[in-house]
Amino acid sequence: MNQPQSETCFVQSDCQSIPGMKRFCHEAMATTFEVIMVYDDDRYARQAAAAAFDEVDRLEGELSRFIENSDISRINNLPANQPLRLGLDAFECLQLSCRIYAETNGAFDITIGSLLSCRRNEDGSLVRPHKRS
Repeated sequence: MNQPQSETCFVQSDCQSIPGMKRFCHEAMATTFEVIMVYDDDRYARQAAAAAFDEVDRLEGELSRFIENSDISRINNLPANQPLRLGLDAFECLQLSCRIYAETNGAFDITIGSLLSCRRNEDGSLVRPHKRS
């Protein structure tokens, strides 16, 4: 269990004005997660935050496209029309993504990554479109 960092504030508030307020943060999924709670027992609060962050890390391990053996990376590297057994979290994430795709008329699209990679140079900068004559 990773020990969460405490008192790294990203949400602006007066934390010290609330008795028993605890803040913990954790870096994962290319962002910062924060747990903010009011609890008098420091040890228990730290354990609860660590458990939440362990779950974030577990999900990142299954869902990150940047982790080679995650379900999502394995899907991305799978040849067309090949079956793959997924964990429940990856399956539910994909189901939810399909539902949001439908509800937003395609505005939310998890398949956009491959298209975006075609629009970037090797250094990561955007490819400038050519003008038609």
